[in-house]
Amino acid sequence: MALAIGVIAFAKNYLLYIPYVRNRIIFTMQFQLLFILLFVLSSCICIAGAASITKTIVVDQNWSGNFTTIQAAVNSIPDGNQQWIQIFVKRGVYREKVNIPMSKSFIVLQGEGPTKTSIEWDDNGDTMNCATFIVNANDFIARDIAFVNSFKQPSGGPYVVAEAALVGGDRNSFYRCSFFGYQDTLCDYHGRHFYEECWIEGAIDFIFGFAQSMYLNCVLNSVGQGWLIANAKVNESFASGFVFKYCTIRASTKTYLGRPWNNWSTVVFYNTFMPSNIEPQGWDTWGTSPNPYQTTFAEENCLGPGSDKSKRVSWLKYPSKEQLSNFIQIKFIGPDNWLSQRP
Repeated sequence: MALAIGVIAFAKNYLLYIPYVRNRIIFTMQFQLLFILLFVLSSCICIAGAASITKTIVVDQNWSGNFTTIQAAVNSIPDGNQQWIQIFVKRGVYREKVNIPMSKSFIVLQGEGPTKTSIEWDDNGDTMNCATFIVNANDFIARDIAFVNSFKQPSGGPYVVAEAALVGGDRNSFYRCSFFGYQDTLCDYHGRHFYEECWIEGAIDFIFGFAQSMYLNCVLNSVGQGWLIANAKVNESFASGFVFKYCTIRASTKTYLGRPWNNWSTVVFYNTFMPSNIEPQGWDTWGTSPNPYQTTFAEENCLGPGSDKSKRVSWLKYPSKEQLSNFIQIKFIGPDNWLSQRP
């Protein structure tokens, strides 16, 4: 919209200040060029952001909205929904488990900020069901909200699965969200996902799963000794892998960047800050993983004291410029440009 206004203002000023020209041909050529410019710019404006919110449901614990719980708001959306509906969650700590099933697509979950709006629960043990927040629907967006698993892990272990979120739909995206846990905080389970400016906190495999995801400008905050990432790509052709672009790693103690859940595990760090607490070898095997050389673990253009690759594992990959481009471009999570069609 701002671009359109700027173009119109430019055109108006251009026409007002063109000096009088007796030669109509010159004026006509100038006007035609201006018209072409306006047409091209307006075409670009129309393509982006085509989707829009058709309805907003308000959730407020103080009874000033449509519902007092997030799950009740989700349940009110009809199965098979095909229009974007926003659930606006007012500030507060919502002590509940929230599940968005496959039948309820096109939901935008909007909070007032991850320090103001949070969903919290303390379940544990069952990977597919213990998460505080579960989404299996396609075409889902979350913005400005925190997902917390508040389960108290036993001091010194053994630690158990206690997920803050399980993300299992296709074309799911998260903006300015926070995920808090210890072991298995974010189950990036399945589908194509995008995370931007998110805070993800844990200690043991706290981002894990089979999904194909890009993390842009996110913070990975390690609060205990362990591994940041555990991708589970099952074979060479399986659409899976995690890309961390322009991210920041924080660590309170020594930690590994990751370990392979399956033999074809794929993780790429690009232009990411790595602190001194990153283990010098960077990556670890998972027990008796038979062939870590099949994995694709790569670190390119990273910075910080923990980014020194001189002592990294022998199976660290060094992708070519073309291979790296295939990872770090948005096409990694789909050539259909689905992100541009978000409301």
